[in-house]
Amino acid sequence: RRRVRYHNGMQRYLLVVLGMHRSGTSALTGAVAKSGANPGLQLMPATADNAEGYWECAPVVRLNDELLTRLGMRWDSVAPLPAGWTALPAVEALHDQATKIVASQFGDSRFAVVKDPRLCRLLPFWREPFAAAGFTLSCVLMLRRPMEVAASLARRDQFAPEKSLALWYAHLVDAERDSRGVPRATIAYDALLADAAGTLARVGEEASFPLKPSAAQKKAATDLVQPDLKR
Repeated sequence: RRRVRYHNGMQRYLLVVLGMHRSGTSALTGAVAKSGANPGLQLMPATADNAEGYWECAPVVRLNDELLTRLGMRWDSVAPLPAGWTALPAVEALHDQATKIVASQFGDSRFAVVKDPRLCRLLPFWREPFAAAGFTLSCVLMLRRPMEVAASLARRDQFAPEKSLALWYAHLVDAERDSRGVPRATIAYDALLADAAGTLARVGEEASFPLKPSAAQKKAATDLVQPDLKR
């Protein structure tokens, strides 16, 4: 049976949105946040490329970049992470900082949602800080056709298709493997765009994330998901 953790007498739930860059994770995370989950107090700023915002917790993103740097990698590295990387001293030295980030960004929130495509590869590092905060972890795997991702990255970053497809593969393989054993949902970006309300309901059910938004929150969530977000 899955172990249930409590914090201040209250069960807490954290949904980790896992998906390759340009796969609709911002739209999904924004919709979950509009439904009442806390995405973190400090969010990455919106850009011209994503005017609705990325819904990424800035301190989490910064620490993930530092983690990758200590592993000799970047967000767009296609090589596998080193064997036993979570036990490396340079990585373990960041655990206290991660624990403080979770505490400061999510406070006593009962429902939280975390999104950063880097988490596809770095989720094993974060599971302990999330658990230490008393969160019951669940995940959603966000899928978009790999050639669409490659086209989007070609426009934004001028990546060759071969690199983008290798990145897509590395992110999805790592995310699927490292999210086994926790409640999770798998959804397609196109399904979210076609039926936001139904897709959000399915995420809550399949990922055991019992968020109960009000009517106003449901409307705000579905209003956020627009077909023109797909780039």
